Amino acid sequence: MESSAKIRSALGSALAVSRDLHAETPLETLGRVRAFAAKARAPETTATDAQLADILDPLARLLESQLPGASSSVLLLDPVGDPLGDDGPLPSSPHAPAAAAVGSGPGAGARAAARAPDVGRDPAVDHGFRSRWSAPILSRDGRVLGTFAVDCAAAREPTGAEAALIAAVAGIAGIAVERRLAERRIHHLATHDALTGLANRASLGDRLTRALLAAERCDRRAAVAFIDIDDFKSVNDSLGHSAGDEVLRTIAARLAGSVRTADTVARFGGDEFVVVLGDRPGSADDIGEAVDRLRAAIAAEVRIGRRIVRVTASVGLAIFPDHGRDAAALLANADAAMYRAKKGGRGVLRRASPGIDQNPSPPSTVSDCPRT
Repeated sequence: MESSAKIRSALGSALAVSRDLHAETPLETLGRVRAFAAKARAPETTATDAQLADILDPLARLLESQLPGASSSVLLLDPVGDPLGDDGPLPSSPHAPAAAAVGSGPGAGARAAARAPDVGRDPAVDHGFRSRWSAPILSRDGRVLGTFAVDCAAAREPTGAEAALIAAVAGIAGIAVERRLAERRIHHLATHDALTGLANRASLGDRLTRALLAAERCDRRAAVAFIDIDDFKSVNDSLGHSAGDEVLRTIAARLAGSVRTADTVARFGGDEFVVVLGDRPGSADDIGEAVDRLRAAIAAEVRIGRRIVRVTASVGLAIFPDHGRDAAALLANADAAMYRAKKGGRGVLRRASPGIDQNPSPPSTVSDCPRT
């Protein structure tokens, strides 16, 4: 919190001029921007609780203050070079020229600055702009993170000071973007399983709780399927742990592809998975069909090199509100039903019994649901 406040404070200092931004020359502004960049690179400075727009938008306005009649925009790229959908493009203001055009205009995704003294038929012309200058937003190791572009009403080249200012601002943007991406990676690692990319056990409880709250609010149902791969040890013993990991990754991807985007597939640990089926109608048929799809995804053969692996899974199913009214009870009852399923053989599904949500111990009566 304190370090993120520092980055906003330093940025505010970089933007603040005694009374009037236009009183500065581009070279004076460049000096302040470089001073801010030095502060932003300090190890303790992060953007943990600051949105990228809170940093990029003032930087864009800083450029515009020194380039009358110009409009700036930012396009951020994902690791394969496609425009990001959430943080980019980020136009600096409503009058920024179709920021999406930056993605196809001069310099988009390039590693070096680009200048188009006359953009000709570019979409920017429709907004009254004749030239575009851009600078790449780079990471410390030279990866292209995006593009900082300036559209100008006059068909001309930037002066040396203007080009240096654009490059310096793009450098600060690179610091902010790279730290934001690192922050996202840390969050992803904390909430997702490293092997499969699924939600991990730590984030499962929160997702299940939210699904139950939504189901209760809308008078709908939700369900938890607790899945344990049968005799997975034999796969590791016969094919090796690398092959076992590949089987788990394949099953994880198939499970994720068998549910809706609103549902959650999590790796609970080892060869266990938990699937949260949220926002279901009152009829149990919909939940049953969803579980059948999960079981079919697991049963499909997995090819590892020249070997074909087939596995089955024991599944315990608990339905809200019949088998639990909170996340802990529902998960515990699904887990107990799964262990009873394992006692019934391979590939068995068992449901928890009604009326046990206050007691998450194994139910005394369960019903088998044989695979069809």
